[in-house]
Amino acid sequence: MLDAPPTMAMAGLGSVLVSALMVVLAYLTVKVVLPRREVDVIVALGLILPALLTLTLVLMLVHIATDGWLFSSPGAVRVITVVMLPGLVALSLARALTKRRRVRDEPAGSTDPDVAISSTEAAAPIGPPAPVPESFDPRALLGLLGVLIAAWVIWGRVVFEILPAGTGGDTSLHMGWSGQLLNGERLPSNALAGPIENYYPWLYHSGVAWLSALTPGGRPFHVLGPLQLLQVTGAVTALYALGYTLWRRWYAGASVAVLGAITGGFGWLAEAEPEIVKNVRGPDAEVGKFFGDFLGKRPYNGAMHNLAPVYPRDVAYALLPALLLLFALSLKTRRLSYLIAAGVVVGLIGLTGGEAFVAAAAVTLVFVVTAGDVGRLRAAMSMGIPAIAIYALWFAPLMINYAKHEGFFDLSSRPVVLTPLQVLGAWGIVTPLAVLGIVLLAFRLRRNDGSRVALIYLITLAILTALVIYLSARLSGGFETLGRPHRYFPMFFQAAAICGGIGIAWVFERLARFTMIPAILIAAMLAYAAFASPWQISRILPDDLFLDPLLVSALHGEEDPWMAALSPNTGERCVVAVPGWITGKAFAYSGYRLVWYVWTKPRRNSARVRWRNIYSLIVPDLDRRADVARLTEGIGPPRLFRDAIERYGVDRIVVPKRFASSPVYKGYPRIWARSPRGGEMAIVEVDGCGDRESESFGEAAAS
Repeated sequence: MLDAPPTMAMAGLGSVLVSALMVVLAYLTVKVVLPRREVDVIVALGLILPALLTLTLVLMLVHIATDGWLFSSPGAVRVITVVMLPGLVALSLARALTKRRRVRDEPAGSTDPDVAISSTEAAAPIGPPAPVPESFDPRALLGLLGVLIAAWVIWGRVVFEILPAGTGGDTSLHMGWSGQLLNGERLPSNALAGPIENYYPWLYHSGVAWLSALTPGGRPFHVLGPLQLLQVTGAVTALYALGYTLWRRWYAGASVAVLGAITGGFGWLAEAEPEIVKNVRGPDAEVGKFFGDFLGKRPYNGAMHNLAPVYPRDVAYALLPALLLLFALSLKTRRLSYLIAAGVVVGLIGLTGGEAFVAAAAVTLVFVVTAGDVGRLRAAMSMGIPAIAIYALWFAPLMINYAKHEGFFDLSSRPVVLTPLQVLGAWGIVTPLAVLGIVLLAFRLRRNDGSRVALIYLITLAILTALVIYLSARLSGGFETLGRPHRYFPMFFQAAAICGGIGIAWVFERLARFTMIPAILIAAMLAYAAFASPWQISRILPDDLFLDPLLVSALHGEEDPWMAALSPNTGERCVVAVPGWITGKAFAYSGYRLVWYVWTKPRRNSARVRWRNIYSLIVPDLDRRADVARLTEGIGPPRLFRDAIERYGVDRIVVPKRFASSPVYKGYPRIWARSPRGGEMAIVEVDGCGDRESESFGEAAAS
């Protein structure tokens, strides 16, 4: 691992450098794969997030093919990443030379559209020849930079304020799953020791594992910094490029990006002191305290999903504008390459988030039905084949294991419910502007193919959200999470923001024809209303989060916190026994398999394993609870202690100081570390990590 950052300034600087490297790699990938003139710098930047995830997918497939070797070898990952950069530069230069050669060799007066566009043949065009795109407006790049700076200041400054850059919710699960890849497991599984198959989309964790090799500190928690910057940058650039492509004006791109990625609700108008609302479920929920705004969990406002920390669903939401951008490019140019790329993006969304994949599939289906000149069959085949092929990498094994394990446990929590007025409060200025944008896009529908894309997205999400609200109480069998409206409203917000951005652009155009002063005043008022809530919530975030002081110390490189002593390095496949009250932090920091894991309160499934019959194949939950007490407290005779070690293949045990004198620990080496409760804990070394395959743990006990 790279050395941990000793200060927050170093941690923030490391996050900036790593995220900048990833943006460069993704940008070069877009220019190599889609070497078209219409893919100018704005469009290429708008596609950096799917490009980065495509590279991540390739690395993950190598990791799987090498039986978990790649991500557990950070040196190899760094070499591959370093080689990527000159390789992509060389390919880009080769493309440019090919373009020049084709233009030079083409007979004078040629009407070949590919030569007119000065591009190599990435894929066959469909329909009529592609028109030469409008000239690039240099102001568009300055506009994008301005929006990015605003987004970085609001959503990204957290990387210089706290380490890790956000925590809470499911973060510990995702960090632990990412750590499993770093420890050499082929796929993320569960925290429990035993043969438990993967059940969660793994592309997010693959990306975290890749970045871990490049980020100072090398832990998944360190990666939350660069991941935060990449998430915000990808969301802003995709929305900006979409607005710029739809209206072909830089201020259209800026307005769409601001509304979709930075605009909050009306919570700033509340009389109460600003705070992040945590109690968002049940009859005592406080979601109305700030008119539906300032929600720390499951916000209905899509822009608020850029608040740290980054979750897989946030990344999936940010991919949707990139999908729409590819739709718009395919309609504009009639080129097959953009449809194929759109299919790839749909597959990537499926490997990242469930509800976003449902939305992406629905929007893609409607796009195919309304394809027109593009051709329905060719559009369906061009997008469907790559989408299904990529999604099947995760979904096919999931369904096989679904049948094997007789279904899913219901792991869903209560939904977050807002009234219609609270939804309007959470959406802020987006709703009235969206109404204006819808009217304008409807009038342009016959003259502008891009208008079709925006309206398809809005109408599809409106119908899908209404359908989910209707079906939410009717889903069962472990699929309840797909019926939670709070998972679809952020995408509905995003669709409304795209339309609202077009509405702002139209207003600015009309006002600017007469005088710039009213346009500037209106822009200032809208910016204040948009930024007020995000600015307040991001400002109070560092003080609002509870960060374990020992975790912070370990992430800054100190070696005496108990989790640093338990897991001094990544790349070790260990099974550990730790007291129940620290299992969450142990798994999140180390990625080790645990004898017992406590995440939630479901009886007989405290580890939240999704497979219904899993405890007929591994040691049951209540037995694990008794075994971990025996292992960490030294209870009972040495024979039962040794039996428990063999049952799970335990390598290390975390023992509170008051139990460390038990005779069962005699003869085992130990080191002392700081305890969360101010004392000391002993890390007892039972066996060397990596001597057994963790997937087999628990089989003997189950039989």
